[in-house]
Amino acid sequence: MYRNDGNFGDMAGTGGGQFSRAMFSVNGRMVPYAKMAVFGQGITNFGDNASWSLRRFLMQYATHLIDDYGTNDDAAGATATAVLVAKKAMWAYFRSVAQGSKHTATTSILP
Repeated sequence: MYRNDGNFGDMAGTGGGQFSRAMFSVNGRMVPYAKMAVFGQGITNFGDNASWSLRRFLMQYATHLIDDYGTNDDAAGATATAVLVAKKAMWAYFRSVAQGSKHTATTSILP
């Protein structure tokens, strides 16, 4: 599982978020995942930011993508249309390189 999130998963960086805790007990087993969020980064620079190169590389080893992007973009003044276009590009890229089910899920943008 490949996780792109900060707020939903870590509860402000404490490592104790609801997603992280939930992955420790799924029908009695732990689900492996990689958290690939970078504090303060938005999705609108998915295609052109050098820091995305490792994350794009790691997507090929994942079966699921959980996306929590948009909050930082909104705070930086990006339009909803720009955020959606960037999210769709990330989802399409993930589906083109990922293994297995290639499932994507997204959370609501936090207020």
